[in-house]
Amino acid sequence: MRWARGVLAGLLLVVLVLMGAAVWYLNLLPLALHWRAQQPQALTGYRVVIEAQPIDGLPDNVSGLTFNHHTGTLWTVINRPPQVAELSTEGRLLRRLPLRGVRDPEGITHVEGDLYVISDEAGNRLHPVRIVAGQAAVLAGRDALPVPLQQWGNLGLEGVSWDEQRQRLWVVNEKWPRRVSHVDGTPGASQAAATDWAHSPVVDGLLSDLSSLTTDPATGHLLVLSDESALLVELTPDGRWLGALPLWPGFGGLSRKVPQAEGLALGPDRSLYIVSEPNLFYRFARSGP
Repeated sequence: MRWARGVLAGLLLVVLVLMGAAVWYLNLLPLALHWRAQQPQALTGYRVVIEAQPIDGLPDNVSGLTFNHHTGTLWTVINRPPQVAELSTEGRLLRRLPLRGVRDPEGITHVEGDLYVISDEAGNRLHPVRIVAGQAAVLAGRDALPVPLQQWGNLGLEGVSWDEQRQRLWVVNEKWPRRVSHVDGTPGASQAAATDWAHSPVVDGLLSDLSSLTTDPATGHLLVLSDESALLVELTPDGRWLGALPLWPGFGGLSRKVPQAEGLALGPDRSLYIVSEPNLFYRFARSGP
């Protein structure tokens, strides 16, 4: 019977290994923590109202998203070739402009008026740019701000978001390491320093990459997006977990998983907007208060 016990032990080991692989691959641990730690007001009540809608006129490489409260429109970036594009809140292309002086745009944030900041993964730089009506192209000048983040291959600076309350830019490093940092001061200043955020167990251990983020002006919270984990999490500025919205079938009314979530924006009516490579548009509306 000793051999039988050995066989059973071996089978049990195989089952445990397969279960561990499933937990890692399917990100079941973040989901379990989501149900355990969800706060009553944190990302609850969101339902998808526009799902996986292709953006006509933008066939490839859509990445990054921001909401302009003055125009009531969204802006995104395209990295091959570098461009910026304005979208309606229904995901319709309004205009597209060449972007010069930025090699690999991955994120965009609206600061004020016609001022935006674009994150450039090539060299980990932030570029202040002006976008006005009637211009033929968006030009990045020589006032780019280097962000001292470690970079492993093409896994560096991704998302960027302006925090009006704290007068700072939040940025995320995609992977190896996954990192949230902030740059204090006015965009376009000649000197600034990036400060590592307080480490969060969610970012350090539960999100396998970081693709975008946005700040919530009403609460000061951070909304952080993970492409690989297909998860949107809400965190306090010091890294405390508040809740999550899984971007999987059956959650938030989704019929299919969001395949490659790369950009995130929050509208004044609390609508959440997500763009997914190559050119898919999502809008989530909150049904509750």
